[in-house]
Amino acid sequence: MKKTLLIAVCAICFFSLCTGAYAEGERTWKFGVGAEVSFLKTLDYDVDDVASTEQTFEATAMPGVNMTFFFNQYFSTELTLAYAKYEMELDVPGTKIEQGELEQVPLLLTFRAHMPSEGGFSPYIGAGLSYFFNDFDMSDFYSRNLAKGTSIDPDDGLGFHANLGMEIDVTDNLSFDIDGKYTWYEEEFVIKSPGNRDRQEDVELNSLSIGAGMKVYF
Repeated sequence: MKKTLLIAVCAICFFSLCTGAYAEGERTWKFGVGAEVSFLKTLDYDVDDVASTEQTFEATAMPGVNMTFFFNQYFSTELTLAYAKYEMELDVPGTKIEQGELEQVPLLLTFRAHMPSEGGFSPYIGAGLSYFFNDFDMSDFYSRNLAKGTSIDPDDGLGFHANLGMEIDVTDNLSFDIDGKYTWYEEEFVIKSPGNRDRQEDVELNSLSIGAGMKVYF
């Protein structure tokens, strides 16, 4: 229910703003669709209840598609749907323990402020909300070292992000985009084991991504 409500709110906000800007007729509206690929690194962090142990994450590529709407030359909003899959490990003294693969489908709504510029360059800063749909596939090694029948299920959740980037016009209707983004997000994993009460573990998944893509405007 929470997922459906949040997606609906994001969609309503996005298209309401687009419609409102067009109806006002103050500036010519500019709508575009695009594709991008980012390099994603989720930051490692120390595990509080296990001495000298660190949670580590494999860097990965994160492809995505997006819709962008310019209200005018100074303000725009962007809705992005992406996909990432990476390894989670426990780095304990002397060895690494493979925990499994985490799949994420982030939905990001970003509001961007563009700096005045000339020559087809549009640098910007932005911030917004991120919602993550998650799935976890536990490794065979990790599974063998847990009680039989144990499962680890990640919840879906809300995060926040800030970004810095630039759009470069290639033609009147085509642009090249470079973007760097930092995301604050904490994931809750539910550990279920036969004969025991469910246990929840919070894992910090703050991440840094740098990517590039192309957009076609109409």
